[in-house]
Amino acid sequence: MGRFDNAIMPGVICFVAWNALLAQSIGRIRQEVNRNIGLFMINMQYAQEEQPWINLIAMPIFR
Repeated sequence: MGRFDNAIMPGVICFVAWNALLAQSIGRIRQEVNRNIGLFMINMQYAQEEQPWINLIAMPIFR
């Protein structure tokens, strides 16, 4: 039983560290995605001013 107990702590520490890394990378990815969506929306606004026909393509996407 002693050997099993010794194996628990490193396992828990490893699990916690992995979750922290995972959460960090997911947060970073979400940040990138949000920024890209924001840039895309801004680009679409400019495009709609330049070429109104883009509304025909864009409006179904954003509804």
